[in-house]
Amino acid sequence: MTVPVGLAHIGLHVRDIDAVFAWYQTHFGFESQMRFPRPDLRVPLIEESGSEILLMRRGELTIELIAAPGHQPHPMAWRDHVSAVGFGGFGHLCFEVPDCFAACAQLERQGVPIKLGPTTWPQLGFSTAHFHDIEGNDLEILSFHPEGASDPVRSSP
Repeated sequence: MTVPVGLAHIGLHVRDIDAVFAWYQTHFGFESQMRFPRPDLRVPLIEESGSEILLMRRGELTIELIAAPGHQPHPMAWRDHVSAVGFGGFGHLCFEVPDCFAACAQLERQGVPIKLGPTTWPQLGFSTAHFHDIEGNDLEILSFHPEGASDPVRSSP
């Protein structure tokens, strides 16, 4: 028997918690939910490490931004999506959007350069594009096409 699971949140290590939150708020509408440290709640792990945490939420998705003293970016600093494939750890974060091409156009109007795509994969029934947040974390947007091929990601056995 397996343990039933759901995704509670994704943790993302950053250098500048305020700048990263502002970026995600501006481009994707995330809202701040909770921030640590806080005077009314003692969390030894956060206090002892000198870290700062901000939980931000958009709909059902929660991202935990974690800023720790001495934070160093991934050695690739995500030069490009293909080069990052051989490294362990966090690869990329993918947001589902209604229309990948429209979302890319909006992001580009807001000054976010699209690094790869948008590309339509008719045989798979979706379109994707890759770009970076302000700290170089690899992000992807994806839109499914109902008229496309059967969806291997969402189809049930």
